[in-house]
Amino acid sequence: MSDRNEQVEHRLITIQTIRHRETGLIVAMSDEMKGLYVHARTDADLLERIPIAIRDILEADGYEVLDILEVDTPPEVDAGFLPALRRFEASLTARKAA
Repeated sequence: MSDRNEQVEHRLITIQTIRHRETGLIVAMSDEMKGLYVHARTDADLLERIPIAIRDILEADGYEVLDILEVDTPPEVDAGFLPALRRFEASLTARKAA
């Protein structure tokens, strides 16, 4: 568990989504986060899986992840479209001592 005196870092992660024309498979990836590739058949499944993948990568890098939220939700979402770019914010503490 995190010490309350530790400084919380907020990291913005831009996610690009693409959809395969023939199969409809959606893939999310990020240039900012090596190894982040998430696939799903629906936008809802993708949005459920992205924070899990972000958390797994950050924890593997030694961070304690406090929260992950989508920020700046694009207006296309309310209109029923799958936006090409989404942004997530991870709240985390400094690297754990080895």
